Amino acid sequence: MPTDSSTITVLVLDVFAFLAVLAYASFESRHRLRGQRPAPIKTHLDEKPRQNSVKPKA
Repeated sequence: MPTDSSTITVLVLDVFAFLAVLAYASFESRHRLRGQRPAPIKTHLDEKPRQNSVKPKA
């Protein structure tokens, strides 16, 4: 099945366009993250240790 040169050209352009869209999306996501300052995430290590509320039996 012989392929037309125009078919190959269209396929190459499609692949190029797909890669361009991926590169643009990657650039936009990195730029958006740089502009926003995310709030620090609180973990259980940041909290003060709680005192045990259960009293031992005498």
